Amino acid sequence: MSMNWFTCLTCRVNLLTGDDQRIHYKSEWHSYNLKRRLAQIPVVTLQQFSRIEELHRSPDNDTNALQKTRLRNKSSFYCNSCGKQFNNEKAFAQHMSSKKHLISVANKKVDPNAIVSDQITEPETREVVVNSIDELAIEDDIVDDDEDSDWESVGSDEDVTGGDPILPNECLFCEHSSDTIEDNVCHMSQKHSFFIPDVEYVKDLPEFIGYLGEKVGFGHFCLWCCDSGKRFRTRRAAQQHMTDRGHTKLNHSDDHLPEYSSFYDYTTSYPDFEANQPNDDEEISVPHLEDQDWQLTLPSGAIIGHRSLFRYYKQNLKPLTENTGKPQTKSSAILEKVMSKYRALGWTGITGEAALQRAKDIKFIHRIQRKHELKLGQNNNKNLQKHFRNQIGFST
Repeated sequence: MSMNWFTCLTCRVNLLTGDDQRIHYKSEWHSYNLKRRLAQIPVVTLQQFSRIEELHRSPDNDTNALQKTRLRNKSSFYCNSCGKQFNNEKAFAQHMSSKKHLISVANKKVDPNAIVSDQITEPETREVVVNSIDELAIEDDIVDDDEDSDWESVGSDEDVTGGDPILPNECLFCEHSSDTIEDNVCHMSQKHSFFIPDVEYVKDLPEFIGYLGEKVGFGHFCLWCCDSGKRFRTRRAAQQHMTDRGHTKLNHSDDHLPEYSSFYDYTTSYPDFEANQPNDDEEISVPHLEDQDWQLTLPSGAIIGHRSLFRYYKQNLKPLTENTGKPQTKSSAILEKVMSKYRALGWTGITGEAALQRAKDIKFIHRIQRKHELKLGQNNNKNLQKHFRNQIGFST
């Protein structure tokens, strides 16, 4: 008939009952072996633990022999400069090469090699005599603290929080503020040599300047080397970087076309472009002509219309620009003033084959974007889904 034993894996003993096991867990022998196990030191038997207690409690023991035993074990991995004891050679070697130890040696002007001669020798026995049961835990804490000090503390980057975006009438590179957007663009071109690439093809100049202001003021990015992913802690740091490195310019290379493609319209550079020709990307509204007798031209040249169309005739339409035939907006008026100031500074825009090639590139980018948007819409269309549950992980 087999007997069920209650085993303590730490002390490697078998106990008869559960009560004996609980009493054993509260004993000093078990606590001592737990601390030795955490320190990666072999556990001791009950006889060895009793001998340690006798040496500690007996007043008639050989004090000199006990002190020699302690000195032999402690001097194996003991640092005289720092006054610390280590349990193994690896921890001792890491401490000797640590910055904390070198500083301690420099302050005390102690020879780093002035340690006990048998520091690298293994002790004759691993049975360490301690003054109390808690001494081992204290030594373990010393070893752990020193091992942590070997690592150089590298200051981790703090979370970079976004700031306030730069307004369109504020300079992107300094604290200057202008009354109008035109004056601000003129200031940046004269003081910082900043010119907007292909400005004649910009659709909405205030919106474009506002986007650049958010990129510098809120995102703390450089306009030229932003593709490297480098972000500055403050807006002023980003502005100082651009002025010091000469990065007061916009990176408008082919690799950065997708970022600014929504702000440009190169259709006017097409050879067969007509002002009133509808754009391929826009919806075409076909007018329905039912009758031609809705207006009458008088001999004086005045045109009168039918009273049923009065609400259309009273509309105040915006005037058309001379070159494009499109309605003149506030943005286009600002753009005309900026272009005139650019021309006064000797600026020449992109024309000819270069403008046509840039227009083709932008058109290709828009086509790819529409393709991805269509694919995304189809993937999210509930009517086209074949399954309404995730099929991954189901057995077939």
